[in-house]
Amino acid sequence: MPKIFEGSPLQEGDEREKQRIVITPEDWQQGKRPEGYQKTSELVRMAHRHGLHLRDLFEESFISRQNILVKKAETRGLTEAEADEIVRVSKTVYQTLDEALEHRYTP
Repeated sequence: MPKIFEGSPLQEGDEREKQRIVITPEDWQQGKRPEGYQKTSELVRMAHRHGLHLRDLFEESFISRQNILVKKAETRGLTEAEADEIVRVSKTVYQTLDEALEHRYTP
C-alpha cells in the first residue's frame, strides 16, 4: 500500500477569519471537535494491535503535521484554517486505516 502525503493549502476567505481561534484548548479537552472530524484514536489502537502503524501508511511529514495540529489544539487552540485541515487529516487517517485493516483481514 503506498504511503500517503496530503498537502495543507489554506482555504480561500478572509485572512483575519482564518486567524480567529474557533476551537479553544478547553473545547478540545472537553471533547469538542470541528464539524466533520472523525475520531481516530480507537482505530489507531486497533491497527497497532494488528501490527499496523501510521508510519507504515503515511509519510513522516503527514504524521508530523497531524501531531502539530493536535498539540496546537491542546495548547493554543485552532484557527478556522487549522480546524479545516485537522478535519481533512482525520478523515484521511480514518479512511486509510479502515481500508488497510479491511484489506489485511479480508479473505
